[in-house]
Amino acid sequence: MIKLSNVSFSYDKKNNVLENVNYTFKDSGLYGILARSGFGKTTFLNLVGGIYPPSSGAITYSKELTSIEDNFSYIFQDNNLLENLTLYENIEVFFRLINKEIDIDKVDSTLDYLGIKRYKDIKVKDISGGERQRVSIAIAILKDSKVIIADEPFSSLDNDNSIKIMEIFKELSKDRLIIFTTHNSDLAYEYSDHILDLEH
Repeated sequence: MIKLSNVSFSYDKKNNVLENVNYTFKDSGLYGILARSGFGKTTFLNLVGGIYPPSSGAITYSKELTSIEDNFSYIFQDNNLLENLTLYENIEVFFRLINKEIDIDKVDSTLDYLGIKRYKDIKVKDISGGERQRVSIAIAILKDSKVIIADEPFSSLDNDNSIKIMEIFKELSKDRLIIFTTHNSDLAYEYSDHILDLEH
């Protein structure tokens, strides 16, 4: 559970990007955050994910989520992958950075589940945007994160790939919390369990 109580945030201590937000996220489920650019979607995610502290108000986490570093994974628009390394090497680098060992069999089964096992030894620069997003999702699954935060994960994808990613999110959200932002309201309303419209 993540609870926001009267949360406000300002970059300049004058004009609030978000003001008096009250909301509670459950331990599992798929939450879509909607709004046009400039309405604070990314700021909202950064607050929920503990990247920014609120300017006022409080964000509280359930006991299971007190270690944000261990329990949260972030999926960004640009993937943050190393283009000249293979899919598998990217996964290796990530787990080396967080000082965790990886199970090769689990890597294979996860990549297979996401439909990208055949690209395991191919460099990231040689795969599509949808396949790159699935590498980021694979890392989140392998980390066994209880919370996945995805900022505009469909912005560079065509409709077919967006639907594939959404279907993966839907399945994963049965036993973990997934929060994502998007401009695609049709996709969000079709798959999300909960919608937060920051504009309204």
